Amino acid sequence: MPPGVYPTPPWKSILQASLQSGLEVSPTAGVCSEAYTQLATVGSDGVPRNRTVVFRGFAGNKPVHRVLPSFLKSQAVTNAQEKAIQQNKVATVGRFQSELLVFTTHLLSDKIHELEKNPQVEVCWFLPTTNEQFRLRGHMYMITSPTYYGHHVAATQSYQETSRYLQQFCWADPAPESDDSSIDWELLRLNHFFYMSPELRSSFICDYSGKPYTSLTSQEQRDCQSQLALTQLNLEQPDSSPSSSNHSTHRQVQQALQNFVLLILKPDYVDRCQLNTTPATRTVYVRQDRVPSAWHPSSERTPGLKESDLKPSSSQYLGGQPTGPAEISDHQKSDASSNHHQQWKSFSLVP
Repeated sequence: MPPGVYPTPPWKSILQASLQSGLEVSPTAGVCSEAYTQLATVGSDGVPRNRTVVFRGFAGNKPVHRVLPSFLKSQAVTNAQEKAIQQNKVATVGRFQSELLVFTTHLLSDKIHELEKNPQVEVCWFLPTTNEQFRLRGHMYMITSPTYYGHHVAATQSYQETSRYLQQFCWADPAPESDDSSIDWELLRLNHFFYMSPELRSSFICDYSGKPYTSLTSQEQRDCQSQLALTQLNLEQPDSSPSSSNHSTHRQVQQALQNFVLLILKPDYVDRCQLNTTPATRTVYVRQDRVPSAWHPSSERTPGLKESDLKPSSSQYLGGQPTGPAEISDHQKSDASSNHHQQWKSFSLVP
């Protein structure tokens, strides 16, 4: 198979088609209900946590926002070499396909602390248009501001290892003419930020998210009220893009970006339950040992399996407490150095 060309994982096309069905039913409803899903994590006390989040799409295929190039040009916190690299790569934004799901969160949210302790999560969709349930289980990675960890060498190395590891689950579409076919994760983070509504962008300015109001000092309460008073961070017009000539907006954007985190889910297990059939049918897709270009599900169907029978060994899951954005094990490092992709096998379960 030519470099940079990979077949789509079997479950992805099914999920995309089901989500698209909902969009076609309510194309003018703003954020379609199908975009909302449930994200479950584990708290530090071992008790499950669940909340509704918005699915932002698959990593790499969101077109470049028109504000992004002007923002990169005006950046003062990025060194000249990094700025030049980003400006050269901005044309590649939106030209990738992947099997990685994107969500967003605030740096101070409880999700961040929970994921630092245990990055294993499960996402659950119920799609009323197609009467299906999808459950996706896997490892969640955090893409934070590069300046959040400062110049800490270990954190920087961990960030780079995470980037290299996640690249193997992405592919350029179409295949690039040059050898550089990797996603720039910071550009991806910035692009998602600018695609958000002005109201949602402004919510990331607050530095006290999730804290009890009574626990704040008098000065912190005043700062909090001032931050919450800004309800719109409007950058939609080209002449209002953040620049050094607009110090107030530029400062607000930088503050919001410090708190803006991309959550990247790499699924290892996908469970699809079709409730629109009689009887209902249930199919699971499980990531198995890596073999070259083997993304198609096995033709093998084993009726009567229990879900517990399909749980891979611990070595097939990505665990560990992150250092910085994430910590990559030696097992994962060896995976990241190859171009092999893990095979997905499908099984039929008794619903």
